[in-house]
Amino acid sequence: MQNFERSHRDVGFSEQHEGVSLEQAKTRRILTPKSEAPKKFIVNEQGGAVETELSEDELENIGKILGKKYL
Repeated sequence: MQNFERSHRDVGFSEQHEGVSLEQAKTRRILTPKSEAPKKFIVNEQGGAVETELSEDELENIGKILGKKYL
C-alpha cells in the first residue's frame, strides 16, 4: 500500500497556497486543484485529501461499500 502522507505540494495545490502546511490545509480545508483538468480526490473524515488514479466506477463501488461520498 502506498504511503499517503504527502505535502500540500504533492497533492497539487495552487500557487496561492504555497507555504501552507498540510496541517493548516486540513484545518482550513484549502483544497484547490492546481490545473483546470478535473482531478479526483478522496476526502477523509479529518478533511485531508488524497489524489487518486481510480476510475469513476471504482470510486463509485468503494463509495457504495463504505457508504461515503467522494469528490
